[in-house]
Amino acid sequence: MIKYLFLPIAIFITSAFVHILVFRILKKFKIISFKSTAVFLIGLVINIFWLKFPLSAVFLYLLLSGIYILFLTGPILGDPSPSFIILSLLRRKKMMDKNEILASFSDRNLVGKRITSLTSAKLIVKKGHKYYVTKRGMKMAAIVNGYRNIFHWEAGG
Repeated sequence: MIKYLFLPIAIFITSAFVHILVFRILKKFKIISFKSTAVFLIGLVINIFWLKFPLSAVFLYLLLSGIYILFLTGPILGDPSPSFIILSLLRRKKMMDKNEILASFSDRNLVGKRITSLTSAKLIVKKGHKYYVTKRGMKMAAIVNGYRNIFHWEAGG
């Protein structure tokens, strides 16, 4: 039925608005946490237990929520992708040539943010002056490489 398409989407949109609200409230108290995405669990519970939707509707909700979390939490938590930075620059300045765009980036800054992010996620660890990959990092690298091999993706950042 059509309700199994529209209601999970409506619940997702509501969950996204609640997530934004919770995130902004926590940010006012200088609390920035990935835990604010837990509001999507409430939507999942509504889909499964309260509305008793079929598995396909639950999967749609999970898919939308997963994509939202993957693509929006990076910039929200302070680690915007280079593509996002380029779009923001062009939005602000309207037009830039390639050299102006490239001048806006620092490899040191981009790599430094990645090191900080990987360290805080416990995927790498610093011992002395050197970094080492953790068991968790090895598993994550294997998963990412597996996906890249399955879909024939080129390496990216």
